Amino acid sequence: MRWLTKITNNFSAEKREFSKKLKYLLGYEAVNLEIYEQALLHSSKSVEITQNNERLEFLGDAILDAVIGAHLFRIYPKREEGFLTELRSKIVSRKKLGELGKAIKLDNYINYDEKKVVLSNRMLGNALEAVVGAVYLDAGYAQSEKFILDKLLKPHINLDTIFQTEVNYKSILLEWAQKRGKSVSFEMANTEYDQVEERLFVMEARLNGSVVSTGKARSKKVAGKEAARKAIRKLGIVVEKA
Repeated sequence: MRWLTKITNNFSAEKREFSKKLKYLLGYEAVNLEIYEQALLHSSKSVEITQNNERLEFLGDAILDAVIGAHLFRIYPKREEGFLTELRSKIVSRKKLGELGKAIKLDNYINYDEKKVVLSNRMLGNALEAVVGAVYLDAGYAQSEKFILDKLLKPHINLDTIFQTEVNYKSILLEWAQKRGKSVSFEMANTEYDQVEERLFVMEARLNGSVVSTGKARSKKVAGKEAARKAIRKLGIVVEKA
């Protein structure tokens, strides 16, 4: 049975080393190591969607939007919705998330097949979203918020500087579509009302007539911009200015 003991000890040693690395990355001791292994597993290593990080990206994207939106709401109590939406959009852009992933050295953690793909800014951003999703599942919303604010936003984002960077999401989407012989349109779907009975416009971004994404805001302009931003992320378009 010595061989079994040796294998078990090696396995435990690997787990301990991974846990140590995670603690340095996250700022706390993870409980569910498997969920972080999945968050860091790129599809080039496993195409099985229940094993790689693609589903966790979806969850992490929602948590990032919620945490950063709430943070901006608190620190800018007198700014209008358009300002808050634009600022959040720039922080969670694919390019900026990739930069944040690089800043926290996430490239040292991602498990991918080097023979199939080259580590890219997009892969780093996707992995970062997946890690956020894993933190939420492992430790809850409060720890997710702490990780996002203390490890990502506060040390690596200058809010004043980032807001000065203009990004025209509609133009980027239109240019991308034109180069590929596709048509883009923005159409109002309907209106809704929030909890304080303020009217929200719902705009759709359509590609060749099919809905790609929707955006909601108190003005049609901001709703259209949000729909374009979401379409860009969904289509995997790299935004150079962000």
